[in-house]
Amino acid sequence: MKKEILIVEDCTLTKTWLTEQFYSTDYEVNSVDLGEDCISYIQELKPSLILLDISMPGISGLGLLDYIRSIHDMTELPVTIITSSDDKEILTDVLSAGANDYFIKPIDPVILMAKINLQIQFNSIQFNSIQFNSIQFNSIQFNSINITPTI
Repeated sequence: MKKEILIVEDCTLTKTWLTEQFYSTDYEVNSVDLGEDCISYIQELKPSLILLDISMPGISGLGLLDYIRSIHDMTELPVTIITSSDDKEILTDVLSAGANDYFIKPIDPVILMAKINLQIQFNSIQFNSIQFNSIQFNSIQFNSINITPTI
């Protein structure tokens, strides 16, 4: 099954460039223009990763990130911020708000792919680990019930 990346970007040029970077990959890429559209999208579907522009009309990227984190934690749905600012305070704010990573425009395509691949692999490993631990815990509980002596 293909992993899905959702691009949330109001600039058509940036959105097109980002989409083109994934043409020859195993990722399915979808995009929306506004934060409100992203909210509707993730209520129906859950992408493997969101690339989120921080400066958008309507709901800001930071406001949208707060909303996403209210329903999905960092291990459930990674969010990588896209910004043209290298202001340390802004970057610190987005990381503190729950962004998994960030890119400063212009984005190097090699670094883009390396970081996205790494983030999706990392989250897949975490998800599998959580499932394994849950199964293991349930198995231990079940076994302890079965081996309890009856009097």
